[in-house]
Amino acid sequence: MAPDIRSPAYLADRRRDLELSIDAGIAGALGAGKADVLLAPMSAAAKCTGKAGAPVIAIPAGLDADGLPFGVTVFAAPGQDARVLQAALLVERIAGERIAPVLA
Repeated sequence: MAPDIRSPAYLADRRRDLELSIDAGIAGALGAGKADVLLAPMSAAAKCTGKAGAPVIAIPAGLDADGLPFGVTVFAAPGQDARVLQAALLVERIAGERIAPVLA
């Protein structure tokens, strides 16, 4: 059974999630690196961005050594959607044409 979202325990856990994912996570990394956006391998940032409500875009970037699709995620702090879109456009241009995997 899921906890009551109004319970003190749930609210405390949610505050902690936001503190870790935004303050100590995304905002901390942006500040430490004096960066506008962050890049990570596809899905590596899913927990952090999802809990923080941060904008994120996954961009196909080619195939890895085994021929499997590989991608990059571009993300930033909540409210920085325009920065993520601008950076994703640049990454997409650099990554070039999407290469679809051959499925057997």
